[in-house]
Amino acid sequence: MGDKEVYVELPSDLPEEWKEKGKVCKLIKFLYGQVNAPRVWYKTLSTFLLDYGFEQAGYDGCTYIMKDKNSEPLLIL
Repeated sequence: MGDKEVYVELPSDLPEEWKEKGKVCKLIKFLYGQVNAPRVWYKTLSTFLLDYGFEQAGYDGCTYIMKDKNSEPLLIL
């Protein structure tokens, strides 16, 4: 459902000048409460960490390592 377009009714407390009959709001990010929310969150976090320079550990897909020759390795679990 994370790839579907989701529309909701306009909030009832909007100023009258903003309301038009038949108008709805399109949600840009629809994630909360969805069955696939953990998967989408993991994919987002994983993409960020990999883009930032971390490498995914071969022994555990949920462990990310950044190796820097000038300092200790950084681990994110």
